[in-house]
Amino acid sequence: MVKLALRPYHASMRFADRYHAAVEQLVGEKLPRGELRHFLGPDDVSLAMKALGEAGLTFSHPILGLSPGAVGETKRWPVERFGEIARRALKEGCRSSCKAVPKRLRSRGRS
Repeated sequence: MVKLALRPYHASMRFADRYHAAVEQLVGEKLPRGELRHFLGPDDVSLAMKALGEAGLTFSHPILGLSPGAVGETKRWPVERFGEIARRALKEGCRSSCKAVPKRLRSRGRS
């Protein structure tokens, strides 16, 4: 009998750092690091507020979005970890929202 010791995954570097290092390797020189920002289009905020309102959420509190689905089983966090994060967020005054994937898509291996 073989017993596998599965340990929690700890990334050695953030994705942004990994991608930055890859681009530096491609161009063959060190590049300055910028600030990561997300830009919203003119309609994005109103569409988000409408969708959040329909889900019973508002911008009166910070919102934590959880997305527990993953295509591969090895990429999925245990349910308990999502619960723990949601409880911690609530204690800090945040609201949480969980993205669900329809069963018909899960059965096709998409999430």
